[in-house]
Amino acid sequence: MLLENRTMKTKKILHCLIAISVCILFAGCGVTVQNLTPLKTPTNPSNIYTFSCNAKINNNEFIFDTYKVSLVINGEILPMRQSEEGSNHYTYDYKLPIGKNTALYYYKVDYKFRTGDEYQYKEYMSNMFETQLINRYIIQLESKRGPVGSKVGIIGRGFSQTDVIVFNGREIDTEFYSPFSIGFSVPNLPTRNSYEIVLRTDQGELPIGDFYVDSASFNVIPGSVNLASGQRDILIFQLYSEAPASGLYIDITTDVPNSIIMSEVIIPGGERSVSVPVEGGAPGTGYLYMEAAGFGTVQVPIRVY
Repeated sequence: MLLENRTMKTKKILHCLIAISVCILFAGCGVTVQNLTPLKTPTNPSNIYTFSCNAKINNNEFIFDTYKVSLVINGEILPMRQSEEGSNHYTYDYKLPIGKNTALYYYKVDYKFRTGDEYQYKEYMSNMFETQLINRYIIQLESKRGPVGSKVGIIGRGFSQTDVIVFNGREIDTEFYSPFSIGFSVPNLPTRNSYEIVLRTDQGELPIGDFYVDSASFNVIPGSVNLASGQRDILIFQLYSEAPASGLYIDITTDVPNSIIMSEVIIPGGERSVSVPVEGGAPGTGYLYMEAAGFGTVQVPIRVY
């Protein structure tokens, strides 16, 4: 019985020693690899693309001279070089085969580390990653703010005539200039707000950025209306930039509805002004109140005698 107890104690000690040895062997020997290569990369004429990662060993006992970081792609194991961005940052410029628009790859880290008086060899392989090449992309908006109706250009690459700008979730009229440039007019939306802009293509959507809609104004000529009953005149509505492609509707109300006769006012898309006939009705004095989405309100005094 005593011998059996000693045997069981011996086994427990051995198990503990094995567990401790395993902990010593692997504690601090972990490798963390962060992939820094974009998931989508614009194509370039050279067909050479930079793959990069941040690789770090969590073990102070590793032997620096044996530390190697490699890019594994298309069956090739390619040694990466340490970049100037940091001691743990590694890069490799790889030329993709012609016709390839995707790349599958992973990173391999080799090193030796000390465990007591011995050296252990360790090999680490990261997860598999994929990068897609894109032949269309956005470089920048020519401006990131403007009033309703203002024209805005977008510079990039790979634009086509079927591309459409989505402004605040709604497709708007898009002008195609060339594969490197497209444009749009700022739609009628509440001012002093930022809105998301997206390029919708046959292959999916590309984010462009946010656009801030500034307040705009319009002008009415003449600045006052003086008419005899039955007399006619012309009101001219002017914008400082072209009206949106869908046109700009100007809502008009008055506190003397029996004194003025006029039709609705819409400045056609792409135009900067429109002329509207007005006619005097019953005698009265008051105001015309004119308002358009994205524009301020204009008041015009009226007098009909």
